[in-house]
Amino acid sequence: MTDTPRYVNELHCHTVLPHSYASKMNKTIEGVIHKFSYATKRRRIKAMQNFLSFCAEAHINIKCGTDVQMAFSAWQEFHFSGIDGQNKSASTIISDASALRSLLLQLTHKSVEGLPSVNGMPELLRLSSAVFSHIDSNKSKFLGCVNFASESTNSLTLELETDHNTFIENLVTSMRKHRDVIYRVSIQYLKDARGRHEFAQEVVAKIGRDRFESSDLQHPTQTGKGTGQQLSLFSIHLADGECGYSNLIAYLYHCHDGLIKDFTGSNNHLSRFTDMYELREHFGISTLSAVAACNIIITESGINVDSLRRLTLTAQGSMSSFFESKPNGFIIRYHKPRARKIINRSLKHQNSDDNYIKVAFDYLVDATSLHRSKLIGKPAQTLFISDSIIEHGAPSAMSDLAFKGGFLRLLKKARELITANPNWCEGVTVECINEVLAHNPSAKKNSCNRRDFALV
Repeated sequence: MTDTPRYVNELHCHTVLPHSYASKMNKTIEGVIHKFSYATKRRRIKAMQNFLSFCAEAHINIKCGTDVQMAFSAWQEFHFSGIDGQNKSASTIISDASALRSLLLQLTHKSVEGLPSVNGMPELLRLSSAVFSHIDSNKSKFLGCVNFASESTNSLTLELETDHNTFIENLVTSMRKHRDVIYRVSIQYLKDARGRHEFAQEVVAKIGRDRFESSDLQHPTQTGKGTGQQLSLFSIHLADGECGYSNLIAYLYHCHDGLIKDFTGSNNHLSRFTDMYELREHFGISTLSAVAACNIIITESGINVDSLRRLTLTAQGSMSSFFESKPNGFIIRYHKPRARKIINRSLKHQNSDDNYIKVAFDYLVDATSLHRSKLIGKPAQTLFISDSIIEHGAPSAMSDLAFKGGFLRLLKKARELITANPNWCEGVTVECINEVLAHNPSAKKNSCNRRDFALV
């Protein structure tokens, strides 16, 4: 029996990877590359050697699928930047990155178990060949895509930190921080939204429809101090334990099916106690709570954002067709258009705190139940149903535009809440929010954040 060739440095493997993966890495690589040509083998092995060496030097530890994706993204930034001092052509740089990506996809496949399983790898960075043509010094390159000023141009001169270890450490830290800020903000906002929905359920159980028999919506007995005028049922001055806010919630539920519709004095009453996002969350989901749930689901599962929005419940209103909770983990199923197939993933929670995905899915199903009951057929099976702004006063599927705008609005709302209460979200400050916003994040980018940390 012949010994397995040593394709990669075992010390690097044990520095970067858990023992269960490191101890069999060379054997695993042998198993996945044996069918390729000599040239392909050589390029993939060399790229893997470079990748592991980079991770070891940058102190990147790979313990889960997210770490593999993040490490590849960081390696790409370093590899494409030219700060490693190697004068490679554009085609060589791209070929090396493509070879490594292909090998990592093989090693992370469930049937191979050479690395922690992932839902795809980050896409290759784009590279302009012109930037890497006829270049005498790597100082004229900036992350492989921006030319610095020269004698022949008037381009803005930018400075790049050339210490690659510091560069990579800062890059990785920034990636993780942005992901965690969005994740924590989303968890906290969803907790608040769930609280509003639960509060509404309690209110409508206590306050019946008969409270609102008066067409003018005036309180039958209470009047304003000093004026003698009857108070509105939604007044902030109600006494004897009555609450105008609770009356408003009960009224909208019983008389308007939980839809925000115009009624006598509505312009004053609807905005008196809270904003329209929070008001809608008493009866269903708002743009902000929907985005918060999306962020949590995407972060924990890696599902594509477009695939998530297109998930549908069964005819019985169950999410068993796409999500199943398991001890210490879950199974998620969804259609990926580009792959033209159904993705079926069985994942484990990374730690005891990393398990809000079920809470997020449960919220989407529970909170939309009232509006869902007003629909029939396939529209009723849509996961994201809300009080439509386009079709005023009617429930419908939430539009893509609402998601796109809602992502930034959620972060800005979080900034307002933290400004008012610095303890609103543990571990997140206004400065954290501003840093993420400065990178112009989007819902689409956040779906990549789990895979390639495109926010950075």
